[in-house]
Amino acid sequence: SMTRVLGEKHEDTVYCMFNLGRALSDEGRHTEAEAWLRNSFESILGSIGPEDGRALKSCFVLVQCLEEQGRIDEALQICQRYLQELGAREGINDQHKSAIRVQGWVNRISKRMEEQLRAFDIFAVEEQ
Repeated sequence: SMTRVLGEKHEDTVYCMFNLGRALSDEGRHTEAEAWLRNSFESILGSIGPEDGRALKSCFVLVQCLEEQGRIDEALQICQRYLQELGAREGINDQHKSAIRVQGWVNRISKRMEEQLRAFDIFAVEEQ
């Protein structure tokens, strides 16, 4: 296997993991995809850093996978983790293009979470 030949942290291995996770997610196999996407996200953050576009893409696909599973709070946590990693880099602030994009995701996901909570409250009131 590629992992055995190149090693688990090799760039080609990481992108193969990402592509496998993305393909599984595209097929609706989100539970299986999540493990591959989480591993590749962590590896990409650790090896090339959050300022690289590939890190942003891996974050986005993982966030989508979690959202598809209804795990919005975890999707928000991934966004926050990415923003923390990005903010820890010298010379990068909240005006960095990746930070702006991820903050947009956070706003969208937060709004979706609020809508779901409101719907739940309405449902609870109707039951009483």
